Amino acid sequence: MNPTGSSLERAEKCPRSFQIELQVGNTSAASIRGTDNHAEMESSIKSGDLSALKPRTQEFVRTFGVIKAVEVGYAINVDTGAVRSIESRGEGGYAGLAEGDIALTVDLVAERDGETWVVDWKSSGRVTPAKDNLQLLAGAYATKATKVAIHYLDNGETDWAGVHEMDRDAFLVRAKDIVRKIREPNAALHEGPWCTYCPAKFGCPAKASYIKHALAIAPGEILSAERAGEIWGEIKRAKGVIETMEDAIKLMSKDVDIPLPNGRVLRQVPVTSQRTDLKSVEADYAARGVEIPKYSYTHYTTKEVKP
Repeated sequence: MNPTGSSLERAEKCPRSFQIELQVGNTSAASIRGTDNHAEMESSIKSGDLSALKPRTQEFVRTFGVIKAVEVGYAINVDTGAVRSIESRGEGGYAGLAEGDIALTVDLVAERDGETWVVDWKSSGRVTPAKDNLQLLAGAYATKATKVAIHYLDNGETDWAGVHEMDRDAFLVRAKDIVRKIREPNAALHEGPWCTYCPAKFGCPAKASYIKHALAIAPGEILSAERAGEIWGEIKRAKGVIETMEDAIKLMSKDVDIPLPNGRVLRQVPVTSQRTDLKSVEADYAARGVEIPKYSYTHYTTKEVKP
């Protein structure tokens, strides 16, 4: 099995992460949220009713004269360079792939001023810029697009770049090299920014070591300031790994009951709460010329500072 379009960059930076993902599965809560947002985009664009989208996203979609395809799947064979259309089933859900195939889903293929665009929707987290983004280059290769763009759904910002034929040719060379590296028995393991959304984070040996070191306090050991300093960084990194799995478990609990050792189950349940709409209150006070009383207070937090 080869990487998908969305995992190409991570597989290039850390080939072993792909091998780990195959063993432990996708534990990324971000990917699940992203799937939900993509479904909303697909439904809105196909129906022509963009009212559910944020204003800047509506404006962006309307700049295209022709919508060619929405959530369309492709398979790129890195050995032959051939491209074929396949059924889009979401990341990790493609069927009928050949040995050298890289499968991908292109969120939007559209036309503006006679040029073909490939667009990728992102929910919030920032990714590699469009001009260097391997997922977008894969889409450009599959569709022969001359423009690629990342549109962020949280604030409506768009990052775009032009793509030339030599860029598409260079992509195929890189993709073939990535596939070769992830198949090596001792594939390299490298940490970096790509770890943030890595679906295999919880099964990563490097991340597991953070938890082990953070908890490596002998029974009865008195925690000195020096010892606390040694494990401070490990604790912060370990928290990131644990929070990733916690998010994934919470999302899983939306669909299934998760049995616990104590006989109970984890289940997502509705909780009703009331909050004051402070913006509306401030606007009302401002309209009446009344100043809102303000007060200040001091609280303490622990953070890294210069001695």
